[in-house]
Amino acid sequence: MGDVVYEMTTLEKPFDAMFIQQLIVQIVHGKLPPMPKDKYNPSTRPSADDILKNPLFITFKQNKTRKHKTKYYETQTGNTDAKIKYQFSTDEGLVIKLYKKHIARLNVDAIVNAANHRLANVGGVADKRKAAGHKMAQECNHIITQQGQILDGYNVVTSAGNLPYQAVIHAVGPRWHEHKNKADCLKILKFTISNILDTARSNNFKCVAMPPISSGVCGVPKSMCAAMYLRGICEFSKQGQLGSMKEFHIIDIHDDILDMINDWHSKLKNNPRCLDVDAVLSGSDGVNILRNYRGKTDIHIYTKDILKIRGIDVIVVSEDSWVKGEGGLSRALLTAGCDKYRQEHRHLQPQSNNSTTGLSRTVVLVTSGGHKLPFKHVVHAVLRREKGDTEELYQTTLWSTIDNVLSTVNTMKTTKDITVAIPMIGLGAKPSDEIMKKCCWTLKESITKFLEMWPSIHISEIHLVNNFDTTTSTPTDVS
Repeated sequence: MGDVVYEMTTLEKPFDAMFIQQLIVQIVHGKLPPMPKDKYNPSTRPSADDILKNPLFITFKQNKTRKHKTKYYETQTGNTDAKIKYQFSTDEGLVIKLYKKHIARLNVDAIVNAANHRLANVGGVADKRKAAGHKMAQECNHIITQQGQILDGYNVVTSAGNLPYQAVIHAVGPRWHEHKNKADCLKILKFTISNILDTARSNNFKCVAMPPISSGVCGVPKSMCAAMYLRGICEFSKQGQLGSMKEFHIIDIHDDILDMINDWHSKLKNNPRCLDVDAVLSGSDGVNILRNYRGKTDIHIYTKDILKIRGIDVIVVSEDSWVKGEGGLSRALLTAGCDKYRQEHRHLQPQSNNSTTGLSRTVVLVTSGGHKLPFKHVVHAVLRREKGDTEELYQTTLWSTIDNVLSTVNTMKTTKDITVAIPMIGLGAKPSDEIMKKCCWTLKESITKFLEMWPSIHISEIHLVNNFDTTTSTPTDVS
């Protein structure tokens, strides 16, 4: 099946997606609240400036000024590497492999543990320490006793205990919400990767595997993590001092971040500046990002085919009162989804003998994403303009619907914070510029009030994404 491109309305001409994007950006831009208080304890934790001024960090920073560029070229994966998802090499000869596998079952010299500052027995660290046994735990405790906490960007090496490796590199990545200056956070993450590779070379390892760092509870957006992983690899490689290092593997049990690294690699071949920290922060593909909106949630605003976005847990789609799946996005999801998703969608439809009007507007229903859609859940919001609606009444209905959507997503039971993509729902047929502006204002205000009123927010990212460039442009005109 080819790519499914959905239409936002049933119109012959889709509305202006870029107009909507610019509208939303203009509406919310400049209205950010103060950033949350820095979580660093100055008595025990260094500032970002301390880390960035460290001589080891500066060494990597200076090396990037070397005049020759690191070139990337594709290498073929043979039958012996059938499980490798992506593979490429730097011009200096460092082979990068991306694939899905558990960290404890790899054919490498050493693995990286995404550690916290105390090498404590929590989260993913706990799983590795349990598998490694008592010896590695003792070594970790001894290091903390002798050296104190491990700083962001740095790493220590222990034996692998019962794990089948020569050693474990315990690396501490930065936490997103501990940095007011997000550029500092990304620079430290980039340094974390370069430093891991430097440690591997110093220990004469040939092949090292790393799981995602800083992308989980540390909160750095996955796409930005992927970019900094690649940038860190690039900066290490272009020093021209690979030493023993032959291969660097990035592994995960999910596809998302592996796909993102590969996407950044593809962009890098055409645009060597795409991995610059400022470009990654601003959104190199026209993505506008509002950090810590209301001190709680990152908001991403961009134009893209919704079915092609990755790393999103929940997608929102509007439905009519009978949940017929006749809207553009709803049809596209039904076409792209599996039988399980289509069956769940059918079960949402009210029985005709039980209702003459269908479901009420603002009702929100949830299905899984099935086995094919790139989302874990689909939230179906019942929202259609009705004959006789005043614009004031409709905007109130839209507000309530968005609030119900966010409330539903926020209370989903997950082991981590959740990400949601919301297209500009509720525009109706042939919306005027004025209608689009009002809907954008309602969307912005409903999100703002929701974040202000709920004491506990579990939504880490809200993606306001539309498919057509024309729609995303509108937001710019509102000051």
